[in-house]
Amino acid sequence: MTQFQKRTHIARTQLEQAGRLLPGIWAACDAVRAAESQPPGIYLTDPAGGEAYARAAVEAGGMGAARSLMALTPLQLTQAAMPFTTLAAWRMTQGIYRVDPALYAALIDTDLRGDLPAQVLERLPEWCLYIETPGLQAVRHDSHRVPLLGVWARLNRPDGAPVELVLGQLIEGHPRIEHQAIPLVGTLQQSLAGVFAEWDADQGALPGVNAWCAAVISLLLYICEGDDIQGRGHPGNPEPTRTRRDGWRLFPAQGVRMWDVGVRMGAALRAAYQAAETDQGGTHAGPRGHVRRAHWHGYWSGPMKDKDGQDIPRERRKFDLRWQPPIAVNLPDIASLPATIRKVSAPPATP
Repeated sequence: MTQFQKRTHIARTQLEQAGRLLPGIWAACDAVRAAESQPPGIYLTDPAGGEAYARAAVEAGGMGAARSLMALTPLQLTQAAMPFTTLAAWRMTQGIYRVDPALYAALIDTDLRGDLPAQVLERLPEWCLYIETPGLQAVRHDSHRVPLLGVWARLNRPDGAPVELVLGQLIEGHPRIEHQAIPLVGTLQQSLAGVFAEWDADQGALPGVNAWCAAVISLLLYICEGDDIQGRGHPGNPEPTRTRRDGWRLFPAQGVRMWDVGVRMGAALRAAYQAAETDQGGTHAGPRGHVRRAHWHGYWSGPMKDKDGQDIPRERRKFDLRWQPPIAVNLPDIASLPATIRKVSAPPATP
């Protein structure tokens, strides 16, 4: 009888391999989180993840591991722990986000210029999520480009520093998750400019980093809008469950949860592209549908002045971000279109 190997998503495989590599790491992460209050929207900060990593390493390796850890600086310890910190946060929800192909192509080509507050990215729907990134390429430290299979995204808040977005890159043929932190200060353009400047000075790899990083940011911004995601239920972090023995506890997801992003917008884009190609959609009252470059547009709402007539700072007002699709006119209403999900083959699992 032929034996069939059960397929699993490559992101889930990374989680399982990390658990085997360092037994006890997830329990250590849970213990640190239970003992230390974490900032809103963050499962574990990087320093807290480093503490959990050290606990699990000592438990698994004894005094030899303890001596090795003592030789590391706090920064080196944090960096060594980052793959485990990322996977510990993702373990709780295991959300995998697949963007509709038509929308995906438009989003990764969307310009991030403009007065877009970087803090919008603090609205991630889960502590950590994984986005599939077909066609994108990462840049290695030797400036060579390799396929980027997907990216984990989470938030971090170093002591006394602003919140930062941490992107964990799953690179084809690379055994370790590579990370890039982006401080969420000022506008998105300002935040990314600082990161790109560091890469340009160190590696001369600015064009390659710009390409994948800006593309992933656009994908995340659309997910943060949160109104065009299909799946069972709604994305979100787990709620504590009361147990008889241990009181209130958080339990991780039992398996991956797939979320289809932009199903209706993708259908609208395909309909508009087809109308433009066949010269349909035009009327005597207005032009036919045609394609333009997509862009992001933000809207500030709420009162501009308080009761004393003083200006209200922007950070106290509400900012709504909307993606303007690459269609100038006659874009069908996405709410009226069927949610047709187009299946995409999952990337093969690593051994």
